[in-house]
Formats: sequence, C-alpha cells, structure tokens
Amino acid sequence: MSRGPRPAQHVGSTALSMMTRAPRPVLLLEPEISVRAPSLVFFDGSQTARETLLVAAELSKACGDGLIVLTATSASQTVRQLQKEADEALTDRGVDARYRTIASVNVQPLINVAKLEGAGVLILPRTSRFIERQDFQNLIAEVRCPVFVVG
Repeated sequence: MSRGPRPAQHVGSTALSMMTRAPRPVLLLEPEISVRAPSLVFFDGSQTARETLLVAAELSKACGDGLIVLTATSASQTVRQLQKEADEALTDRGVDARYRTIASVNVQPLINVAKLEGAGVLILPRTSRFIERQDFQNLIAEVRCPVFVVG
C-alpha cells in the first residue's frame, strides 16, 4: 500500500485480502507513487522475514543503491545475530546494507526510522506485528513511501 498526495483514509478490504491471500508478494501503489531508494526492510530472523529480506535485496538492486535493514532489540535473537544472518544472505546476493535498530516492535519507532532515513519503500514480512489492522492503518497514514508486505 502506498500513501500518495492525499491522506490515506484506510486500507480497503480488497487490498487487505490481496495482501493476506496472494501466493506471492503484492505491491499496491497509487498512480502518483513510484519505488525509489533507499529500501527499508524489517528483519526479525523468522522464515518470512528471510524471504522478505531477499525480496528487498532484489528490489534494492533494481532501484539502485540503498538497503537499510531494521532490527528490534526485543527480537528473540540478539541484534548482532540478526545482522550477521542478514549480512550472509545479502552478501550472497551482492547487496550491501546499513543497519538500524529500534527498541521494540512497535509502529511508532518504525515510522520514525522510515521518516528519518527518507525511505523510498518500506518492506515488511506479512507475519510482522506491524501488520495488525490498527497499527497498519497508522503506519500507512504516517509514512511517506509505499509499504510492501511480503509473505
């Protein structure tokens, strides 16, 4: 989902259904919106997050330089472990990344990092807590870039 020049009111039921039932990643954009660098991807070490990281790597390569991997200190693995795991996957794909960490898996810190980094696209695993209905509504209303949900 993307937030265009007009404020996002809500995510429609069709869009939510597409995101949760699609057999592959779906990126829904308003006509005025395009994907640009840097890409910001949330990584928590889960299988869905690994798949999301690989999609982010390919998108980052296609759109130019700039991939930022975001981890949370409340994740089950340590931040260093998560960064090492992400680095290994990205090195295999020829992608360099910068890393950012947030203190918890809450939507406001994610919004803050997306704004601070000037994210061109935000890429999230479908299993992420950020996809919970109200949080997701707040997220797309606040960030100034497309949100790509993978998984």
